[in-house]
Amino acid sequence: MDDLKRRWARLEPHLTIVGPDDDRPRPAVLLFHGCGGLRSHLPRYAEAAKAAGWRAFIVDSYGPRGWGRAFTLTAVCTGLAFRGYERAGDVLAAIQGISARPDVHATRLALAGWSHGGWSIMEMMSADPAPNTLGVADPGAADLSGVRAVWLAYPYIGPFAFNRSPGGIAPGCWPSPANATI
Repeated sequence: MDDLKRRWARLEPHLTIVGPDDDRPRPAVLLFHGCGGLRSHLPRYAEAAKAAGWRAFIVDSYGPRGWGRAFTLTAVCTGLAFRGYERAGDVLAAIQGISARPDVHATRLALAGWSHGGWSIMEMMSADPAPNTLGVADPGAADLSGVRAVWLAYPYIGPFAFNRSPGGIAPGCWPSPANATI
């Protein structure tokens, strides 16, 4: 099982970065695709973030694994492989890696996820970060203090979505970014 550092090393070459052409620290939004992989709407959201003066990072969870659309539609979208709680490690690693960039304001992060990406964020934000959970060996090592907002578009909440309580983030779990300002 990867730790956060190794997971980030695998994800980073598959990022799409959109933002102002400077090295000034800026707020950042991390965009996580649905079960079908990268789709044409993600760059449009990234361009909207850029227009607002933000940096946007489209995180491809399938490229590092060598998975194509046919496989993900068959295996991931059906729930046979790579469930949200497993992909949550990608979310944690991306937060750690992107927060460390000098062109990112590490205390002004937003997460956005569609379907499977939303499920992964939801699991990451509400699960107990015990060792060897959430798809990485060291989930508790991630610093979520810079996450100020979460936006989930139709997150998956069916079977195997373990942290889908109607009340949102459960007491005693990781800090909630609810009502925070970017």
